[in-house]
Amino acid sequence: MPVNEMKTIRTIRNFDLRQIAESGQCFRMTELSAAEAETLWRAAEDQGWTEEPSAEAPVKSGGGETTRRAATDSSRTGEPFERGPVESGGEETMQRTATDSGRTGEPFERVPVKSGEEETTRRTAIDPGRTEELPAGVSAKSGSGETTRRVTAHRIVSGSRVLTAAQAGERTAFFCGDGELAYWEEYFDLGTDYGRMIASVDPQDGYLRRAAEFGGGIRILRQDVWEMIITFVISQQKTIPNIRALVEALCARYGTRIGREGEALYAFPTPRQLNEAELSDLLELKLGYRAKYIKRICGDACSGALDLERLRRMDYPAAMAYLRGFYGIGEKVANCVCLFGLHQIEAFPIDTWIRKILLREYLPGSGPEADGPKTGLCARLAEKHFARYAGYAGVLQQYMFYYERRGGDCGATK
Repeated sequence: MPVNEMKTIRTIRNFDLRQIAESGQCFRMTELSAAEAETLWRAAEDQGWTEEPSAEAPVKSGGGETTRRAATDSSRTGEPFERGPVESGGEETMQRTATDSGRTGEPFERVPVKSGEEETTRRTAIDPGRTEELPAGVSAKSGSGETTRRVTAHRIVSGSRVLTAAQAGERTAFFCGDGELAYWEEYFDLGTDYGRMIASVDPQDGYLRRAAEFGGGIRILRQDVWEMIITFVISQQKTIPNIRALVEALCARYGTRIGREGEALYAFPTPRQLNEAELSDLLELKLGYRAKYIKRICGDACSGALDLERLRRMDYPAAMAYLRGFYGIGEKVANCVCLFGLHQIEAFPIDTWIRKILLREYLPGSGPEADGPKTGLCARLAEKHFARYAGYAGVLQQYMFYYERRGGDCGATK
């Protein structure tokens, strides 16, 4: 990755690409090696820190008023947050300050660096050119405790765009093409305060609070609705690694080649490109019974029966009804398309993981909801216990999904 493609280093709370990758979101991301991650981070350092304020706490130049995302009425549907003023001094500013809480003067962060088999901890100044190597095995400490952290890096493909992101703690360095940074900021939904969603969790709901705190780096990506329709049709009865492998196979065979020379990267195929595939071709990719769904949906999209532009303008109830009218799209797939493809974060998909959670954690003591017919029981439980989070219940669903997949109350590990 050429050094001159770095666009910014930003402190972003509640943003962890590894957690997002292991949530229920199926997006095109590849984790790079530790050596590649370190190279990217050093490239960012070599350019000098162009640190921007947190996406959730932007700071105006000149040391004036700061603003942050403030929660509005929790009963609102759609986007539950808007900009609200914060009095000067009420929020920690993120420009050129240490990231540890309580340390606002010392301009150092602690970043672990691997050299061969030995791990050393580098004390890196925000001001470029100032580094101090500590002995291997020694951790840098301050009054707020030990703050060592690892650097990770990922490559993400969305449409015809490619991003490489390196992360160290709450800091993320973005490497992308000219004019594309705004696209990726929107893609990662960096303008929304997910911390306030976590803070809104009922303190009496111990399971949900633990899940939200554990998966606090998850954000709902703003992905393309066509890509999500095909991806979640593929997802039926498939694991996340299998889904990703099948998506990449479709892209390699039918998508347009993108990226630099020597990089085998492909855009997600358009409806017309994918419609060129015969049913037998799709079956060869081991899509099984999903092949006939994909073939029919491609035909509908090309004929205009599936109007993607119209779908993008629909609200959640209308989008659900519309999507369920197409062959191969049921309740769960429609909900996933709404949540991940239309960014209707009130959507609450119920799969086997969420069903297990609802029955174990929320069925006991649910009263009349538990006494009704078994059909629709989980939907009634979700309505009863998550209606209070109207407008963003789908975000909490993702926290639970991730927490449960990582072990839940039996000992979840990140």
